[in-house]
Amino acid sequence: MEETRFGNIVFIPGLNKARYPYCNSLFIDDEVKAVIDPASNPDLLLNIKKTSSIDVIINSHYHEDHFAFNYLFPAAALWVPELEAPCFKSIQSLFEYWGAVGPSLENEFQTYLKSFHYEERVIAREFRDGDVLEFGKTKLEVISTPGHTPGHSCFYCPEQKLLFTADLDMTSFGPWYGDKYSDLLQTIQSVHKLLAIPAEVYITSHDMGIINGSIKETAEAYLAKIAERENRVLNFLEKERSIPEMVSKWLIYKRPMEPQHLFIFAEEKMLRSHLAYSMQKGQIKQVGDKYVAV
Repeated sequence: MEETRFGNIVFIPGLNKARYPYCNSLFIDDEVKAVIDPASNPDLLLNIKKTSSIDVIINSHYHEDHFAFNYLFPAAALWVPELEAPCFKSIQSLFEYWGAVGPSLENEFQTYLKSFHYEERVIAREFRDGDVLEFGKTKLEVISTPGHTPGHSCFYCPEQKLLFTADLDMTSFGPWYGDKYSDLLQTIQSVHKLLAIPAEVYITSHDMGIINGSIKETAEAYLAKIAERENRVLNFLEKERSIPEMVSKWLIYKRPMEPQHLFIFAEEKMLRSHLAYSMQKGQIKQVGDKYVAV
């Protein structure tokens, strides 16, 4: 993928096709110069820094693969979703939102975070759904899309009919909802919310990058991954199973992932989301500390 300009908005491709631990960034080249989700490519971001004085950095949500290179812009004002502001102010709040509570987990996550250059920062602006971020001629509407995280935000530029979908990324893996406050049903609702926006260009945080034209079929395939996971869980629960038994089968990721101790954490959280969702629909019941399909 290459840098691509849409008016004053410049697409900055992430390394390794913007797969984790990288993401795609946007550079707003206007009177107020800004970078959205600076975790793409440090060399490209440093080139921008050399030629432009960056006034603002914006994070769509609190995940480490979106703030990894925030530290390259120490003088820039930081704008973040209001619901997730605590995560940028305090590492303890970040652990809480992840669900990494307790000395052992906190130590593991703190060690892991070192490669993402996390630093507690003063927040200049906390935005919410419907806010308009103005940079000069360029204006971005904040679209609140909770589910992936509680404050996950997308940005729409009416002038360019361009929608930055952040981590509603339309990848072949499907939606991710593996944190403490992630929500499966909200994730589904947020994808449908994006489909109602009259965009003609879509920019995702990972893999896909730039999508021209309708994303209806892509979004349907993306959401279908949730149903596929649900079916794997239901099939495995033909007899009573415990959470550890389900986690060991990698019903969400389908194979062991590295670093395994961190991915097991997300596997369990997403499994619990599916169990709760299926129990609401009467497809599963709990028997003691085990679950079984009805």
